[in-house]
Amino acid sequence: MKRTLIFKNSNCKTENLPFSDGDAPFSFSDDGALSTPCKETYLETETPTEFTVGQRTSPCERKEYLLGNLPRLRLGRLLSKPVYAEGGALLPLKGVTFSISTRKIRHLIVRFGEEDGDASEIYLPFDSARLSAWRITPESFRPRSPKNTQRLLLNKPVYSTGGTYLGKLTDALIKNGVLRLLYADGKPYCADNLYAANDAFLLRPAEPFPLGQSLPQNLRNEKSGGVPVRFAEQINRSALQYFLREGKLIALTTSLPLFKNFTSDGATKEER
Repeated sequence: MKRTLIFKNSNCKTENLPFSDGDAPFSFSDDGALSTPCKETYLETETPTEFTVGQRTSPCERKEYLLGNLPRLRLGRLLSKPVYAEGGALLPLKGVTFSISTRKIRHLIVRFGEEDGDASEIYLPFDSARLSAWRITPESFRPRSPKNTQRLLLNKPVYSTGGTYLGKLTDALIKNGVLRLLYADGKPYCADNLYAANDAFLLRPAEPFPLGQSLPQNLRNEKSGGVPVRFAEQINRSALQYFLREGKLIALTTSLPLFKNFTSDGATKEER
């Protein structure tokens, strides 16, 4: 879906508003607010990850957009937005839940009551909630069950499966409703390496390149002694041993998309 971003300034003048892919409308200032005092409108057409430059126009109006469709969303910035309830109440957002098997974000965790007093929580659908410049509006306030999900909350400790303390969770990156990166004391770690989550997050060590990469289609029809060899879609240690034994390891590694530029923690530089 193609989106056109339209901003209106206080004088309602028409000006060009340049921005790069992945920035506005999904980037906010450090205090969680948009840097412009103007309201915004998002016009949706066909491609959700492509954007075109709009113009500032009049009259000023606001339109919300679905959380599950955002190509890039920081958890810390999302948590700075209040949840708009029926009757006009603004409730704090405590965190989100996710499926540890698919990394799919499932619920918003909304808190009722005083933080230090008798507080309770309610779980609301993430994908259908809408986000504007200053608030989150759920589709409904009908509670959902958080069964088979884990809570993604800031300041939880992060450890490796070997017991190394990596720091506290300071942020997370969500792309199209899927958890992609965890930030421990500001350092990114690939969410695909998440082994367990409860009171703390446990991360597996990142596999060395090229383990875990997609096996090129032209190398999936290999034969050994005239017998077809079956490979998994992703490169594993058995596949590496086969290509090493057959003298084709260089052909394998040079056919992989090295432009992704994987780092030691499993994240790509594009995701950082």
